Amino acid sequence: MLTDFRFEDYAEWRSSSERLRGRTLLSAAEKQELVKWDTLIEMWLSGMEQLTDTTRGSDTEIWRFIEELDFAGVNAENLVGSAPGVESVFERPTEEALATPTFDVKAERAWCLANIREGMALYKTVRTLPSDEHPTGTVIPFDMLDESNPRSKYQNLAYGCLIDDLEKRSGVTPYEEARTKPRQVGSTEFWKQLAAYLMQLIPGYKVCFQFPVQDDALKHGEGILSELDRMHELWPHLFWKVTTRRISKGVVELANGSELQLRHGGGSGVFKVGQNFNLFVASEAGKYERHNPDAWKQINTFIIPAVHPGPFNIRAWEGTNDELAYELNRIVKLSTLPHSSIRFKFFGWDIIDTYVGPPIESPEVDKYGRYADYELVDNERRPLSEKEYGEVRGLSAAQLGFRRQKIDGLGTLDLFHQEYPLTYEESQVSGTIKFFPTAILLRKF
Repeated sequence: MLTDFRFEDYAEWRSSSERLRGRTLLSAAEKQELVKWDTLIEMWLSGMEQLTDTTRGSDTEIWRFIEELDFAGVNAENLVGSAPGVESVFERPTEEALATPTFDVKAERAWCLANIREGMALYKTVRTLPSDEHPTGTVIPFDMLDESNPRSKYQNLAYGCLIDDLEKRSGVTPYEEARTKPRQVGSTEFWKQLAAYLMQLIPGYKVCFQFPVQDDALKHGEGILSELDRMHELWPHLFWKVTTRRISKGVVELANGSELQLRHGGGSGVFKVGQNFNLFVASEAGKYERHNPDAWKQINTFIIPAVHPGPFNIRAWEGTNDELAYELNRIVKLSTLPHSSIRFKFFGWDIIDTYVGPPIESPEVDKYGRYADYELVDNERRPLSEKEYGEVRGLSAAQLGFRRQKIDGLGTLDLFHQEYPLTYEESQVSGTIKFFPTAILLRKF
């Protein structure tokens, strides 16, 4: 009976599980407790599937409410008062009675794969970052050719070459793309958008995303799932319905057999050895060693070899640098070898025209001042005043203002270089985050 499957129990277990997941470090007892809650949740969900004769994620009142509980996380118990009644157990997903499309579906999908930029601009959307005009951001087409959008500009410069290869089916596959980058330039968003796009268009397309921590995996997974749902709702004949939506377990499946798997470096690995993928993205790959020293062992052993040659098969590494990012920097170095198929590109923070601050009309002239910098000469740092650095790098007064704000906020020049580099070398030489400011260390006493 439905009364044996109390929503109060599920909400309590979900809340307890998410509360433990939110902690940075778990004791042995807490890890054991987490396993207990997850086991109870899985048993409850399996029983509900049998009771209702529906699958998880079905479009029924019960599964929609369960999805709300999952989304509420630690606050799940607050929603129990609005749980569906016992009659909902007999509800079945409605069959979609849709009009015949006015276009050739097969031809439209082929066009989308041959014109990826135009297809994504037509069928995909993205939420912008907050701004003065839109304090919470706004939804716009995902148009890589939109020169007025600085992140679209970055995405097209950084990944336009890959898009060209995918459209022309040219180059050596699987494509291997490595990018180190400044913060919030739209690199992860590009891969999320491309993954959802190819999953909808290519039957059986398998995607694996790796993130540094679980919160990142869940947040980005929800974003991909939301976009998959939106595409099907607006164009149900062209794009497929989501049949499995188990974000907490890291699995999303479409009716065409495509699948998304979400992994995180803090403890999740590939559990099914021998599974193949079409697209693997190591997102924020510079942070893995910090959270799990063995993360790359799992990735290089099980995932990288599972991406085989194919016209839309890709291995990608992207992220900001880090003082512990040994593997990401190794990948970048491999790209310089004559026989390597890894393509590496880098664009600095000055490409984002919204990265500006209060104009600095009179920069510091002291080579060892608060905002002094350096240039590399024969692998050694040669001090530059703020004024000299701005001239060498071609920074405007407003960009110098942004630079000052970030140095003050992050605390050190090296950390600023790591998070907002102008060159790959800047991000790399920040490999030792120091107690003393770089300007002091450069001074010769």
